[in-house]
Amino acid sequence: TAVKAGLLKASCTQSEFLVALCTLSHFLSLTHSLSVSLQTVNIDLFDVISNVDNLINLLKKKRTHAEECFAGIWKECADLAGKAQVTLVQPRQASRQIHRSNVPASCPEEYYRRTVFLPFLESLITEIKSRFQNHSQTVFRLNCLIPQFIIKYTFDDVKSVVSLYDKFLADEIHIQSEYDIWKNKWS
Repeated sequence: TAVKAGLLKASCTQSEFLVALCTLSHFLSLTHSLSVSLQTVNIDLFDVISNVDNLINLLKKKRTHAEECFAGIWKECADLAGKAQVTLVQPRQASRQIHRSNVPASCPEEYYRRTVFLPFLESLITEIKSRFQNHSQTVFRLNCLIPQFIIKYTFDDVKSVVSLYDKFLADEIHIQSEYDIWKNKWS
């Protein structure tokens, strides 16, 4: 109906929506290559771990240089707002606010950097770390035992897995011998 279309247009032209949209677009473009690599058929888990580490380091750099990073996003938001014929404004400040962010800021850019950009960045870093924590990386090391990849690696690459599951396995000397036999078979 016309009422719903009007409400949708009003929502899509609000400053909060435009800033969130541009911020989300920026960060999802950074995670796109990791997402694609995780969905490949012949996945190399070591490359995935490397990509995750690189992504986390990049996000931490963006956190350190948040002002410069958000300046580019803010410019994109301003261009988008210009096309929509709206101005980017920050919500009014109240002396006592409990239902939304009430961060003191001298300009709309600073306000949205503090209320949208930084919380989203922190959340993204936390989520990526939790999904690819050290235990996951250790288990990914089992990739070394796949015949296709065993040629690339040494027993040292598998040691972390051996130490994680040592109570279920024979001693390390026997495990290394088995690894050497397995590697010799597939070399």
